[in-house]
Amino acid sequence: MSFHNQFAMADTLNQIKPQQLSNNVFFGPLNTLSQQEFLFKHQIKFFIAVGIPTKKAAEYYHNMPIKDFIMVNIDGGFDRSPSSNDELQRILHYNQANSDNLKQLLANINTSSTSEHERCLTPQPDLNQLLYRNINEYTINTITLSGVQKFESFNDFLTLFKMSGLGNVLVFSTNGNDEELVTLLISHVLKMNASVSLLEAFNYVKSLRPTVNDLRDQQIFWCAGLVDYSERVRAKELFWGPGSNGGMVPNVLSFSTKRRNEPSNDNEEEGKHQFVTTVSSSPRRIYATPRAKRMATHPMGQD
Repeated sequence: MSFHNQFAMADTLNQIKPQQLSNNVFFGPLNTLSQQEFLFKHQIKFFIAVGIPTKKAAEYYHNMPIKDFIMVNIDGGFDRSPSSNDELQRILHYNQANSDNLKQLLANINTSSTSEHERCLTPQPDLNQLLYRNINEYTINTITLSGVQKFESFNDFLTLFKMSGLGNVLVFSTNGNDEELVTLLISHVLKMNASVSLLEAFNYVKSLRPTVNDLRDQQIFWCAGLVDYSERVRAKELFWGPGSNGGMVPNVLSFSTKRRNEPSNDNEEEGKHQFVTTVSSSPRRIYATPRAKRMATHPMGQD
């Protein structure tokens, strides 16, 4: 085999191979969803789809090779007008099944946290102290937020999934190299170590996945919300925050257990009312740039 062919094959293998960002967070391309051995080996139970339309995420959800998992998707261009009734039903089921599991997950974390607090002499922070945003926002699995709020929500989900103790997380996009995925990964590196710079965090991600080298520093540092988030995380992590070990609660029960006495929803019209997305009710935010100047405002979510 020629050197050129060897290089092309190695590059292809690097493209489809997922990487590990932290102890419980992995990332990679869409193809990783079909790598059943990898998912079982690394106990992946939580999935965050980045930049993938909700209708596509719903298709992938229904064809997953594993059971008892939760999928969340970040879809800033969410389309509320499915092209067919079958597509609508698939999205409704995807949204409702995962949202119900998220509610159960939060209920179990709250119960476990309360029990630990009763046994511990040291006061423990409530969940909202560990998160950037209100915990009530995380009972819906489709996120349409943008700017700094997107980064906050992404890292809050990673915090909640880690607190559950149920398994690890896979963050994926179409090819695993795109700007939105990389900036979200950078934000998590910053949360894990608030003392590092944006450049250091970017270089760390590149060291894990060389195929993101095509992205330029300017693309990352001019990303709306990332610089603002880096300032936010430094302030947050000085006190009780998502990265504080003292705020971790013990493992919780399986999220596959349904809430007692919860009626099943077989009515299509009722299901449509359940199909909502996470939307911010806070005022518009001004984004920061690398020179700390303020840019024009943008909506955080869709109506």
